[in-house]
Amino acid sequence: MGCAPSIHISESRAAHHGGKEAEDAPGPAAPPLSSGGPHLPQGQKTAPLSRTRGAGLAESEPRDGRGKKVAVADVQFGPMRFHQDQLQVLLVFTKEDNQCNGFCRACEKAGFKCTVTKEAQAVLACFLDKHHDIIIIDHRNPRQLDAEALCRSIRSSKLSENTVIVGVVRRVDREELSVMPLIAAGFTRRYVENPNIMACYNELRQLEFGEVRSQLKLRACNSVFTALENSEDAIKITSEDHIIQYANPAFETTMGYQSGELIGKELGEVPVNEKKADLLDTINSCIRIGKEWQGIYYAKKKNGDNIQQNVKIIPVIGQGGKIRHYVSIIRVCSGNNKAEKISESVQSDTHTDNQTGKHKDRRKGSLDVKAVASRATEVSNQRRHSSMARIHSMTIEAPITKVINIINAAQESSPMPVTEALDRVLEILRTTELYSPQFGVKDDDPHANDLVGGLMNDYRTLRQGIIDMVLATEMTKHFEHVNKFVNSINKPLATLEENGETDKDQEAINTMLRTPENRTLIKRMLIKCADVSNPCRPLQYCIEWAARISEEYFSQTDEEKQQDLPVVMPVFDRNTCSIPKSQISFIDYFITDMFDAWDAFVDLPDLMQHLDNNFKYWKGLDEMKLRSLRPPPE
Repeated sequence: MGCAPSIHISESRAAHHGGKEAEDAPGPAAPPLSSGGPHLPQGQKTAPLSRTRGAGLAESEPRDGRGKKVAVADVQFGPMRFHQDQLQVLLVFTKEDNQCNGFCRACEKAGFKCTVTKEAQAVLACFLDKHHDIIIIDHRNPRQLDAEALCRSIRSSKLSENTVIVGVVRRVDREELSVMPLIAAGFTRRYVENPNIMACYNELRQLEFGEVRSQLKLRACNSVFTALENSEDAIKITSEDHIIQYANPAFETTMGYQSGELIGKELGEVPVNEKKADLLDTINSCIRIGKEWQGIYYAKKKNGDNIQQNVKIIPVIGQGGKIRHYVSIIRVCSGNNKAEKISESVQSDTHTDNQTGKHKDRRKGSLDVKAVASRATEVSNQRRHSSMARIHSMTIEAPITKVINIINAAQESSPMPVTEALDRVLEILRTTELYSPQFGVKDDDPHANDLVGGLMNDYRTLRQGIIDMVLATEMTKHFEHVNKFVNSINKPLATLEENGETDKDQEAINTMLRTPENRTLIKRMLIKCADVSNPCRPLQYCIEWAARISEEYFSQTDEEKQQDLPVVMPVFDRNTCSIPKSQISFIDYFITDMFDAWDAFVDLPDLMQHLDNNFKYWKGLDEMKLRSLRPPPE
C-alpha cells in the first residue's frame, strides 16, 4: 500500500494493500478515528492523533531562529556539492495501527515520499523497485513478522549498502535489552514505540540529517573513487604508519603488482644516493607536522628493481584532528621520458603541419620525412644520454630540497611567530627559480647547457608569437594584415595549383607554408577570424551574441555620458542605435573580405553559409525599418 506525503488519516480512507501506493488526499489534518474505523483495531488509543489535530503540519523545511527557511537540498562534501533528492521512506507493518499512522503523518509533515507494505514477501521487491533511503520495520511482534530475518534479506542486496534501516521495538518496563542482536541483523538503529507524530517527525529529521546524510556522502565517494581508478597518475593512500590503504591501477601497474595485492603492505623507499641517506627522515619530519613534501626518491618494485619517482606527499587530517592518511601522487622519472616527450612533439608538429590549410593533403612529401628522420636521430641521441639525464634530475632537486629541509627542521622547535615567518619563506622558495638551478651556466656540462639554451630559445619564440597574435587583433591594422595574407599566401598558392600537382609543386607548397613569415601571417589570420567570428555562427547564436555585445557598448556609452566623459562610440546609443544596421556595416566593412580570404585557404563552406544567412537576416530587419534584434511577433 502506498502512503504518499499528502495522505491524511480519516474514516473514509480505503484499507491498505501490500505493495500498493495510496492516492493523495487533500486534507492536511485528520479527525479522531472512531472505534469502528477500518484502520485501527478495537480498543487502540487514538489520543496521540487527536492531540496533533490542528498542529502546524506545513513545516516541511528547517528554519533558523528568525523563522526563515534554511536551504538543505544541497549537500556539501568537502569541495564537492551535490543535490539531495526527496527522501523515500518504506514502512513495514503487519497491521495499520497508531505507530504506522504516526510515521505516515510524520512523513507527510516532513515532505518525504512514504510507502507502506503489510506483506513481508513484498518488501524486498518494493525496495528493489524504489530504492528507499529509510526502511522502518515493525519489530514488536516477532511471531507476526520476523524483522531480523527480513532485515538480513534486505542487507543481502548490494543496493541496500547505503540504506538506513530502523527497527521499531516495544517500550519495556523491565531491564533494557542490548541492541547488538539488531545491529548484527543489519539494523542501523532502533526506535522505541511512540505513535506521537512529533516524536516520529523528530526521529525522521534526525535520520535525515544524521545517518541518511552520512550515507549520501559515502555514496558520493563512488565518483571520487571512479576518478582515482581512471587517473593516469599513480596514486596511493597510506596510514600514518605508511601501510598502504589504497592504490589505484596506475600505481599497481607502475610497481608491477596485481590488483589489490598492495593493500595492507608497506613499500620500501630507497635514498637517491649515499649523500641523502637521511632523505626519508627529512620527508617524515616534514609530513608529520602537516606540510606537503615534493621531490624525488627511489622505490622498490615487486621484481626488486629500484624505480625513480617524482613524488608529492600530502598529509590528510583525520579522526581526533591528527594526521591519519598520506596521499602520494607519483610520476615515474626515467631518462627515456625526455626522449618520449621529444618523440611526441615530433608527431604533434608533423600532424599540425599536415593539417595547415586546405592543402593539407599535399603535405606528405619528402620534406616531412626528412624532418621526422632528423628528429628521430635527436631522440636516439637523447636515449644515449639517459644515464646523464638521471644524474641531472638528481642535481636539480638537491639544492632547494636541502634549504627547505633545514627550514622545516628549524620550525619544529621555533615559537609561533618564527614558524609563521618561516612558512612565508617556504612559500617564496616554492615559487621562484631556485627550484631550477640547472639554468645556471655550467662549463663542465655542455649537454645541459644545450638543452637549457634550446628551451630558452623556444620560450622567446613562443612569447613573441603570442604577442604578435594579440596585436594582430587591433582593428586599425585590419586591412594591412588581410592584404598581406592574400598577397603572400592565397595568390602564390593559386598560382602553384594552376601548374598541376607534381612532386615539385608539393615541395614548393611545403616550403612556402613553412617559412616563419608565412606561419606568422597564418596565425594572425587565425586569431583575427576567431576574434570576430560571431557573424559566422548559426543564426540563433549570432543573434544572442549580437545582443550581448550591443548591450556592452550601450552600457559603456551610458556610463560615459553619466561621468561627462568623451563618448567613444556615439553610434551605440541605446535610444537611437539600429542593431541590424550596425551588424550589416560590420559584416560589409570587416568580415566578408577577411573570411573570403580565409575560406580560400582552409575551405569553410558551413561558416560561409552561416555568414550569408545572417547577413540576409539583418538585411531583412533593416528593410523592415526595425532597430531591434528580432521582428515583432505576428
